[in-house]
Amino acid sequence: MRRMVWQLMTIGLVCMVLVACGGSEPDSTHSSDSVSTPVSTPVTPEVLPLKIGQVQWTTGTDPDTGAPLAIVDAFTTESPAIIAVVQVENLAAGTDFTATWALNDAPIAGTDMRVTAEDDMSSAWIAFSFTRDANRRYPVGQLGVTITASDGAMRESSVRIVFPD
Repeated sequence: MRRMVWQLMTIGLVCMVLVACGGSEPDSTHSSDSVSTPVSTPVTPEVLPLKIGQVQWTTGTDPDTGAPLAIVDAFTTESPAIIAVVQVENLAAGTDFTATWALNDAPIAGTDMRVTAEDDMSSAWIAFSFTRDANRRYPVGQLGVTITASDGAMRESSVRIVFPD
């Protein structure tokens, strides 16, 4: 009796393995109508990291795009404006940018500037500028800027301010 129980269990096990593996010969009458559908999981869109280009110095920016109009390597004490711009990619709404300024390596008190991105953008220009009063002049020297994004990325640059020719 014991031997018969083992034989039945062995036969049952072999049958289960054959059913699970599909047997040794394909069944031509088998229908594939019951295809299992994978469970969908929410896909989070890939967030690309913010990229900040090098600081460029310009005399003005395009009012529509913010792109620099004329790249310069120096300003005069009589320049109407001193503008530092950076091109950014993968800009997320709410990203903050700050600019801190120094003249001849000494911080300029009260000149910190801040810009916040209002929309997501694949590419944009961020600009910071000093505009002088008509009756005042910029001091001669080396003007430096440090532009920092809220994620900690930063760019530094400096430009000469010289007497006009």
